[in-house]
Amino acid sequence: MMDRDHFAFVLQHSGQAKLAQAILIYRGNGGAPAPSYATVHEIDASGAVPVILPGRAATRAGLARLSQSLSRAARHLGLIPANALYADGHTLLWWVPPAQRHITFHCTQWPLADRAAVLPHPGLVFLCDKHRWQVWAVKGRRRPSGKTVLYRAPYFNVYDSGQICHGNVVLPQDNGFEHIGQWNAAFFDSRFTHVNAVAPLVRHPGGANAFWQMLLDDPPARFPSGALVRLPLRLNDLIARKEHDHA
Repeated sequence: MMDRDHFAFVLQHSGQAKLAQAILIYRGNGGAPAPSYATVHEIDASGAVPVILPGRAATRAGLARLSQSLSRAARHLGLIPANALYADGHTLLWWVPPAQRHITFHCTQWPLADRAAVLPHPGLVFLCDKHRWQVWAVKGRRRPSGKTVLYRAPYFNVYDSGQICHGNVVLPQDNGFEHIGQWNAAFFDSRFTHVNAVAPLVRHPGGANAFWQMLLDDPPARFPSGALVRLPLRLNDLIARKEHDHA
């Protein structure tokens, strides 16, 4: 017996939603990837049980109109900013280029407990969905591609997984394109208080505390990318993982 999943949706307007059409997708068993075809079917709802009527081949124009209609309910709407890397309605990945930025430390485990300065930061990749807010570092100034190698984000308040401990920082309510700046501000304007990761944050004698103290005492023109810890992870791996989660 086939299990039946139950779902519900909320209308954004008054009235009722009626079953209007059905789309059947056919996939061939040859080639990689296998070719796909679609047919569009009207619905006969005159009886107690709706009936799918004979269909017609789907056209590109028809599928484009359907995609546009469905996208109105998607979470990520509007112009796609240049720093957006991936979006699927649930997850948003974006890139922050390397730059000089203000950073604040408030660390009771550190002799220099309260310090702040404008320092160089590496390029970063952020991931945000309804369950997690993560960050990794990347080398270079070019926009990342799928093959870009990821490095551990060299910051306090970040776990080994890349998950960010936001403490009492007020986070944006959504992860749409228009909120990327708010997420960046939530990260860079926070106070970095302690090391959360078990693995080394940076390649530096004395660890992360000594590394950031060195930058504060003698700020370099660029972030020392040689201190970044390489991970067995590429940008494509993050995307593949998210697509698997939503499959």
